[in-house]
Order: sequence, then C-alpha cells, then structure tokens
Amino acid sequence: MSRRGRCGVTLVELLVVLTILGVMTSIAYPSVAAGLDSLRLRAAASEVANWMTAAGNFAERRQVVVELRLRAQEARMVAPGLDRRYSLPAGLMLETEAPERVLFFDPAGYPPAVTITIRSRAGHARRVRLDPISGLAEVLGS
Repeated sequence: MSRRGRCGVTLVELLVVLTILGVMTSIAYPSVAAGLDSLRLRAAASEVANWMTAAGNFAERRQVVVELRLRAQEARMVAPGLDRRYSLPAGLMLETEAPERVLFFDPAGYPPAVTITIRSRAGHARRVRLDPISGLAEVLGS
C-alpha cells in the first residue's frame, strides 16, 4: 500500500482516545464539583458576615434599631429596615437554633453574640460569628 492510502485515524484509535478522555473526566469531576461547592459555601458565608456587619453599621450611623431576620427553612435573610433580602444559593442551608431567628442591632447597645452555621448538602460547613465587643462578623473554619 502506498503512503497516500494510510493517512488518517482508524476507528479503533478514535475509540481508545475517547475512552481515555472519558476515564479522565470521570476521575476529575468529583474534585471539580467539591471545589465549586466549597467556593459557593465560602461566598455565602462572606455574604452573611457582610450583612451582619452592615446591619450594625447602619444602626450606628442612622441611630435606629435594625432588625435582621434569619429564616432557616427558606435559607434567606431579611432586613426590613434596610429593605434588603438575601437568599442562599441552591444546595446551602442556614442553621440556627430556631426556625426564624431575629437579631436586633441597637445603636446604644452591643450587638448580639451569635454564631450561624451554613451547611452544604455534602456536609461541609462554615460558621459566621458576630463578635459583641467589636461588632464585626467573621467567617470561621477553613
């Protein structure tokens, strides 16, 4: 056979390459999915911490009591005085002691000492703690 007749890729070679790609994808997918889950959890915890800090700052600047409602079943936070709502991304749950927890930020007093846990379906969790001394919220956990 001449060189001209042997150009190209055979069906067997193509199937071997596709099989190798499939195996590599199936090995890498769990790591990628866990990484995305971790990023989503970290972003949600940071957003909850920002909300808590913003509520305290708003109360102090405006000299008004700010109410922050944490609703575990709906996985969302509502600040009626600020006219803002935040819902956690799909797959994340807000864990509090009660189905609905209300935090009051008083400009003349200390913020409440509270720790909120945000958990993913995979069981990973981040905690957000509001420090009553400094009034700042921080994300705990790695």
